[in-house]
Amino acid sequence: MKKSKQYHQIQEINSIIRKDLGSRGIIPLIREESLWKASESLMQSDRILIVTGFCVLKPMIGETDGPPGALSLAYALTGMGKEVLVTTDRYSKRMMERSVSPSHCPYRIESVSEGSAEISQYIQETLRHFRPDHIIAIERPGRAIDGHSYSMRGERLDPMVPQLDEFFNEEYARTYGYTRISIGDGGNEMGMGNYYDEIARSLNNGKKVASITTSDILIPAGTSNWGGYGLAAAMSILQSERLVQSPAEEWETIQKMVAAGAVDGVSGECQATVDGLPVPIYLQVLEAIYHLVTVS
Repeated sequence: MKKSKQYHQIQEINSIIRKDLGSRGIIPLIREESLWKASESLMQSDRILIVTGFCVLKPMIGETDGPPGALSLAYALTGMGKEVLVTTDRYSKRMMERSVSPSHCPYRIESVSEGSAEISQYIQETLRHFRPDHIIAIERPGRAIDGHSYSMRGERLDPMVPQLDEFFNEEYARTYGYTRISIGDGGNEMGMGNYYDEIARSLNNGKKVASITTSDILIPAGTSNWGGYGLAAAMSILQSERLVQSPAEEWETIQKMVAAGAVDGVSGECQATVDGLPVPIYLQVLEAIYHLVTVS
């Protein structure tokens, strides 16, 4: 069967976001046509919950990878008239709010408290009242095999950082009827557990930090921001409408987050970089994706 032009364009975006320029090592382990599948599924959605935010322990604030990609998705989805709720924690909420103009934010950004009872109550109430048909986790700590969540350095993140894996509970997904999409770059993120065995064997500290939480659609990327931006771009192609901001606008978002305290997740420094990558290299990926959208 002959594949459509849109399919080939989205596959090209998939190849671009899978550039492992930070040498994380998980991308070769995951072979799925996930970007096409996720974008097609989201085109049929009405209400989407996006979960993001990865706290860096030493400065105790969120990193620059994840939230910008989440906002790219929120921008695209609301641009198609879909209802979006973004959930994070107190370590990332302020920097996300500071990066978005209220007049360009037709969605809510909520924060979850750390207590286990409060987390469970929030998850239950969100599922009952918001009734998402899709939940996207992008660069959010995932529960490891011992029940805790970890950074790639093996630092334990809970109980300081709320564990939101319950959103990806298979029984909840069946009961409430939603699709679980995961975007990650390290293997320790929520929803990456589809490939737990491969990740645990292949990565340093893999058995300790790899997430066991599974997802329905898994999108690996060189940085999670690229995954979020790439998924928004894929929907742009299917919609035949530019639903992504320019790379310059995306970079401005990151700069605003850093001005609000965000740090690079690799260096831990409050600087406008993502996962330790040189700025020109990071932006080249966004520019390649943007080019595909604007010439399609």
